[in-house]
Amino acid sequence: WAVVSVSLTLEVEAIAYGPSPLPVQDVPSSELDAFFMALTLMGPTITICTDCQMVVDGWEAGEAGTTHPNKAYAELWRQIWRRVEDVGRENVQVVKIAAHQSRRAAFNHG
Repeated sequence: WAVVSVSLTLEVEAIAYGPSPLPVQDVPSSELDAFFMALTLMGPTITICTDCQMVVDGWEAGEAGTTHPNKAYAELWRQIWRRVEDVGRENVQVVKIAAHQSRRAAFNHG
């Protein structure tokens, strides 16, 4: 996982990264680890810009739609929702962006 905090002018303010704490590392769990770490390290008001549709879909599905025991990555989602509860859902925004865009394209995206 990795997260980057940028200013409104897209200047890098902070970077954090590390291995997944799970024994099996895959892309979805790494995306969720990054989401959790961004919520933990950044804030208190945060906009998560992600190219991962699973994260966006999970955010839109809410806690009930992501934490049922038969849902993939339910435990990771439970950790995310506990953190969201701490900071307040009203202080978190999740935005889908295109992957691997230039700084100019990201800035123009808003």
